[in-house]
Amino acid sequence: MGEKFQLKIKDEDLNKGLKDFLLQIMEKNEISNLIVPLLIPSKNNVFPTFVKNRELLEDAKPIAPVLPVSTATMISKITRLSPSPEKILVFLKPCELRGILELTKFKQITLDNLIFVSYDCMGAYKTDFYEEALSGGKDIDSEYVSKNLMKGEQDDNIRDACKLCENFFSTAFADIGIGFIGADGGILIEAHTEKGKEVLSKLSLEKTEAKERDERLEKISKNRKEKWEKEKKEIKKEATGIDGLVRYFSKCIDCHNCMGQCPICFCKECFWESPTFEFTPLNFLGWAEKKGAVKLPTDTIFFHLGRLSHMSTSCIACGLCSDACPMDIKVYELFHLVADDTQAAFDYKPGRDLEEEAPLVTFKEDELKELG
Repeated sequence: MGEKFQLKIKDEDLNKGLKDFLLQIMEKNEISNLIVPLLIPSKNNVFPTFVKNRELLEDAKPIAPVLPVSTATMISKITRLSPSPEKILVFLKPCELRGILELTKFKQITLDNLIFVSYDCMGAYKTDFYEEALSGGKDIDSEYVSKNLMKGEQDDNIRDACKLCENFFSTAFADIGIGFIGADGGILIEAHTEKGKEVLSKLSLEKTEAKERDERLEKISKNRKEKWEKEKKEIKKEATGIDGLVRYFSKCIDCHNCMGQCPICFCKECFWESPTFEFTPLNFLGWAEKKGAVKLPTDTIFFHLGRLSHMSTSCIACGLCSDACPMDIKVYELFHLVADDTQAAFDYKPGRDLEEEAPLVTFKEDELKELG
């Protein structure tokens, strides 16, 4: 870990203070581009936004507790074909940062000229809940800061995936980390990389220690892990075996929304969207003749099993799959359960290390010997 600094904010508006901090980074480091959560024109929600005109940052909400899409997916859309010729400062949640690391391994993101700033995230609300609060004039951001962020707690309306998240703080992959938990009542700034050190060296920041931070973070992670272990047992009971899976996904309408929002599902030529699943009347007549009846839509369990086999080793547990499901199926819980097992089999943690090869694109002759 690098040197720790304290960020002083003039008033109690944390979003404004962080926005000013980001502007200071841009000015001192000659960065003219910023990707940050920003109010949309209707003022009733927040989305990641690519900002060039700094005057528009008046509506920036860096720590808005909402996750409508993954910034990792958006960065992939920007840099997949070629690196950015200009520096871009990117402010994002820890789960989004893990997604960026995984997509980089799959050559879906080019890291050149990208500078990442992440922070302690105590979770996000569902998009509809957040939108309703803003539309009703509720200052939900301030409530989130005082009740969740600064105290290291979560309220009941936080997304289920966030309640179970064990990696809610910025990792060594972030160039700059911002900490609230165990920061001695202040705001902790830390450079995790050489790039981050260079950026912060041009700012006037006071050094600090935050002695209790590691202990506080570990305690929260431990509590969430214990909660997840209990949840896993219930999911296993519910979804074990083909009959269990059929019950678990009984409401699935084959919309593929979970796949569309998953940052790890990036294939341009997707098997599930291919002509393989374009059938003729004769196909259905044959199946009906053989089985007596055919459930429509077809292949829903096949779809989820196939997706699990492709992406579970790199699942970052962001929970966007469940958010995207119009039938409120607990997609995240089952995928997280399977991901725990597949990642353990390869001793792999997505988002842990850029140099750690992803199992899906790595072949080793001496692995999985227990399978024969």
